[in-house]
Amino acid sequence: MDKCAIEKLIASNSERITFADGSGKSDVWPHFDKVNVDGEFCCHVRCKACHCLLKWKSRDGTSGLTAHRKSCPSEKLKASGYQKITTVPGFVPSSDRRKISAADKSELADVVVDMCAKDIRPFSIVEGVGFKALAAKLVSIGAKYGTLDVDDALPSERTVSRHVEDS
Repeated sequence: MDKCAIEKLIASNSERITFADGSGKSDVWPHFDKVNVDGEFCCHVRCKACHCLLKWKSRDGTSGLTAHRKSCPSEKLKASGYQKITTVPGFVPSSDRRKISAADKSELADVVVDMCAKDIRPFSIVEGVGFKALAAKLVSIGAKYGTLDVDDALPSERTVSRHVEDS
């Protein structure tokens, strides 16, 4: 079974999918679950932090899993001091959240297009882990403080450069 089909089963909470703790001597295994389809291991593992699905066979060893841990978006967020929006106090669970209207989504897409054109950035910027972390932080700040002047929320170029030196 291919990765896309497994992801669809996971997303639909299919009873065909079960997860088993990774087993082995490597210290990476506590961070991954083996994925079973219909009770059999399907050569995929899932990161417990970001829920990313990775193809894995025992003959591959764990170096790929270790590499994922080092580059895992969730682990990078923890290390950087950022919080996922779901861990921010006052976060509303998905069952209680309001849906964004189609009109607001369209307006947001227009603003992203405008940003990409003005700042000469690729449209794919919205798929980046860093952009999503920034957007999540801005959403959580907006939820905490309400409407703000963007210049009050965003750091200056100089402040950002000082934070790079401190890291």
